[in-house]
Amino acid sequence: MRHVKYLFSTLVLLLCSATASAYDFEVDGIYYNITSKEDLTVEVGNRDGFSDSYFGTVAIPSNVTYEEVEYSVTRIGASAFSNCRSLTSITIPESVTSIESSAFYGCSSLTSITIPESVTSIGASAFFNTAWYDNQPDGVIYINKVLYGYKGTMPANTSVEVKEGITFISPRAFYRCSSLTSITIPEGVTSIESDTFNGCSSLTSITLPESLTSIGSNAFKECYALTSITIPEGVTSVGDMAFDDTKWFKNQADGVLYVGKVLYRYKGAMLETSFEVKEGTTEISGSAFYGCSSLTSISIPESVTRIGTSAFYYCSSLTSITIPEGVTSIGREAFRDCLNLTSVTIPESVTSIEDWAFSSCI
Repeated sequence: MRHVKYLFSTLVLLLCSATASAYDFEVDGIYYNITSKEDLTVEVGNRDGFSDSYFGTVAIPSNVTYEEVEYSVTRIGASAFSNCRSLTSITIPESVTSIESSAFYGCSSLTSITIPESVTSIGASAFFNTAWYDNQPDGVIYINKVLYGYKGTMPANTSVEVKEGITFISPRAFYRCSSLTSITIPEGVTSIESDTFNGCSSLTSITLPESLTSIGSNAFKECYALTSITIPEGVTSVGDMAFDDTKWFKNQADGVLYVGKVLYRYKGAMLETSFEVKEGTTEISGSAFYGCSSLTSISIPESVTRIGTSAFYYCSSLTSITIPEGVTSIGREAFRDCLNLTSVTIPESVTSIEDWAFSSCI
């Protein structure tokens, strides 16, 4: 019993220590996390993740000084003001360029938000369950050059033409909009974020702008009727399951499927045991070779910069892998359960290896 009490006490101390480091510093009642010591930038955070870290009227400064170093406030962090039910008004400075996911989620009394033109990126659910959001008219909500989302019940057979000048469409902007049949996206938009069109089951075709470079995870997942997608050659990053459950994906021939400059997926039963990724490929997408248990070797060109989540999960016949110079990140569970993997060459260019990347590589 004494050992149990000791373990419990130790756990409590560890949790308290983790909580105590939830923010880097506090100035004038506002909590900050340092995002770059080189660029001297910070984001607004909250007090240990508790509700009501902020209340009343809050004006965020554009610069803040800590330990005689001046930092620029460039971001409102994820869940920074989440569930601060007594917060009524917020002023965001011109120095801020992005508002992260759930930043003001659940701030039920928040009626006034001053958002400067400098904000060009807004995360999913950033304003959900706030009085400010509830007061917006139903339909497409634009904030500066951001299409934030669709509010209310979408009428049947809805067609949306995104207005010119928009450069960013927020994650989950049209999530589960099952009545959306078509959408026109203007040039200038560079990314389709995660879950943007997830569950748009009536969407049949879409033409993506030439300016597009990335498509997020689950972006078109469960768009069951989607048969036609025009994808520009400039796309260099595609997230996990971006096109799963679409007719477009099901109609693709078995074998390797490239999307823009990305190796998106090996579709169907793998017949070859050795594979060579084509030159010019910039990314091996998440789950690209998931469960390809017959794959024994693969050649990756130096143009590849990222190996995605679960890219080679359970490639149980893969015995060795040489990751080329140029790759900077290896995703979560990228080589998990590669049970016969005995040799891995990782270059100096790799700066990030995510959780369980080589788990169960016994």
